[in-house]
Amino acid sequence: MVNEARTGAVRAAESASRTMAVASADLRETDPVLSLMLAVGAYRSAPTELARDALLQGYLGYGSTEWLVSGGTGGDTRLAASRDGRVIVTVTGGGRATLFVRDADGDSRQQPLPWGTAYALHPFVTPDGGRVGYLGTDGTLVWFDVVAEDGPEPLGTERRLPGGPAGVTDGAQYDHPSQPLTVSADGSRVAVAVEGELVVWDLDAEAVVLRQPLDQEIADVADLWFGPQDGTLYLASYQYREGSGNLWNLGALDTTDGSYRSLAEGVRRAGVSGDGSTALVCRDSGDVTRPAEYLLLDAATGRTRAGFSLEMCSEIAVDETGRQFVVGAGSWSRSLEVADDGTVELLPTPVGNPITEASGATLHRELLGSGDVLSVLVRAPAGAALLTLPGPGEEAVLESLMLSPDGATVVGVTPDAAQVHAATVESDLEDGQWAERAGATRVPESQEITFSPDSALVADRVTDDRIEIRAVDTLEVTGAAVVAEPDGDVDYMFLDDRTLLVHSGTVVELWEARAERLRTRVDLADLGITRRADRAFGVFRYVEPGHVAVVDGGPVIRVVHLYEGREVPELNVDTGRDVLAVRFDTEGRYLLVARPGDAVWELWRLDPAQRELGPLPTLCRTCTGFESRSFGFPGDGRVLIGMGDTLRVYEPGSPYAVERYFLGGTGRFFGISQDGTTLLFSPGDKDGAAVVVVRLDQPEEWADRLCEVLGHRRITDPERAVTTAELLPEPVCEPS
Repeated sequence: MVNEARTGAVRAAESASRTMAVASADLRETDPVLSLMLAVGAYRSAPTELARDALLQGYLGYGSTEWLVSGGTGGDTRLAASRDGRVIVTVTGGGRATLFVRDADGDSRQQPLPWGTAYALHPFVTPDGGRVGYLGTDGTLVWFDVVAEDGPEPLGTERRLPGGPAGVTDGAQYDHPSQPLTVSADGSRVAVAVEGELVVWDLDAEAVVLRQPLDQEIADVADLWFGPQDGTLYLASYQYREGSGNLWNLGALDTTDGSYRSLAEGVRRAGVSGDGSTALVCRDSGDVTRPAEYLLLDAATGRTRAGFSLEMCSEIAVDETGRQFVVGAGSWSRSLEVADDGTVELLPTPVGNPITEASGATLHRELLGSGDVLSVLVRAPAGAALLTLPGPGEEAVLESLMLSPDGATVVGVTPDAAQVHAATVESDLEDGQWAERAGATRVPESQEITFSPDSALVADRVTDDRIEIRAVDTLEVTGAAVVAEPDGDVDYMFLDDRTLLVHSGTVVELWEARAERLRTRVDLADLGITRRADRAFGVFRYVEPGHVAVVDGGPVIRVVHLYEGREVPELNVDTGRDVLAVRFDTEGRYLLVARPGDAVWELWRLDPAQRELGPLPTLCRTCTGFESRSFGFPGDGRVLIGMGDTLRVYEPGSPYAVERYFLGGTGRFFGISQDGTTLLFSPGDKDGAAVVVVRLDQPEEWADRLCEVLGHRRITDPERAVTTAELLPEPVCEPS
């Protein structure tokens, strides 16, 4: 009876886990927070394959995000945030406002703002996060104190201040979400400019303190900011121009006398720093083949402080002082910093996520945080994501990457070929070692970066005729090799921990890994092994010391003893059909064979040679090259094949994968560790996409990281009532 009860409990947990995993997938694009909570809850209820995949997909999508919020009824259309990014208010297209609060420990709470007499339209949060609210469609300003004490409901007493402009609209007719509402630096005043009327409330006095009509040329306000002096407001107003669409005019309004001073006219985008000292504007010609011009202006004088060009005008987010800014969201995003002398430096951009890449993603107009740690807030219909901005030199910007065989280190090269970088997986690829690639003219492809079997050395081709070898832990050059025939196809790999093999043309050379010294040279043509027209030709590491396997496009894998300069026919393997490429496992028991055409793969057992598995199709019809594929031999004949959107594990004799990791979308596999536990993967198929190191044997770490992204949030009663979230354990994430 006890065993039956336990079996029933296990089956019930597994059933609940699979149900939550399916619900997680259904909610991924509409409510990412609840989707991630369901993924974590599913795995912690029972580690089913569906639950693990849902957790992995969430980790790949949001593992680098600082904070993720979602959960309002309907798509988010507006948001506001405190200057430190710990208080956020979102408003949906249906007029519902929701407050999200995150404390110093990273734990978050959320609470819907009560319905007012009309729909919520423009939200606001004071810079210190102490007050939040919104402007309703009836012109009423609704606001609350944010309660500092811990508790499930952070909202204080509701206050309603009438007197706003009549006919408030959401600006949906424009190509940019309008934000004609702003809050003063001390949080005491709220100003709104709508339908040709400016209204300012004093929250402390709970009264309208200014009502002023706007001149016709500045009446259609797109964005509004308080200036550094009392009585000054900056307005970005729309002006339609034939052939150019809606352009902006940016200027300063003195509310004490109604005077207006123009700062920039006919610009496509504009932003103002938090302290009101600096404005950034963008102007374009309307010709997409010509770059857009950005100007950084002194807001007090209109003087140009700096200028730069980018591909196009896009949304602008500016920090408090006007020194750092982000332009654009998603895959086209630039982070920049201006120095005192007016020079502008391009900084690393944060790793994106499904929110930043979503259709309709927009930047919050302020960079949040202070000092050296700033974040950018991106809103999409499904929610909002806060992402930490890397500082100068803080994050490696690398053109190519490769994972070491032991899965401990990632080495890459900068896009300008000037530097090589090595970082450990344990440090989440932060910091690490840098070294100059003196005289380098080539950026190697990712698959060109090669490690010694013991992961102590790494080699890459720095010029057409030179390959450098470095110690992984210090990146000091330990040796080098000269390419015999640099104009043709060149391959290189470590034959063992002490020797680098270089193959160019039909010539194979062995070089000392810790000295620039040639050990031996063999021309395969002298052995009767030549390149055939329109056939594959490759040299691969063999299991016996000093030996290589040669593929010449035919069915036989030919083994050559390099130190003796001879072919070893008794070690050759006749596979019966033409061979494209091969890989031997480290134990010398198994061989992975690639066939030409559709890149069919087979697993062979050696001694005696016989096929154990396959032929397996490519499994990825969208893959275009080896940069999208990775293979590993974790032992006992098990083989890992990563292609497209799936990592599969096969065993000898079984035509079906014994284990499968579904990654949620096509990506690039940059490497799998020898033991099959560590994966270097880039979700998506775009150049410059994030590259993630995933420990496949530690899914609980994925769950812990996602709980941090969620702010260890508890599920709300409405969420539990309307979804399979009723199956979630409570709490899903323990408070930090």
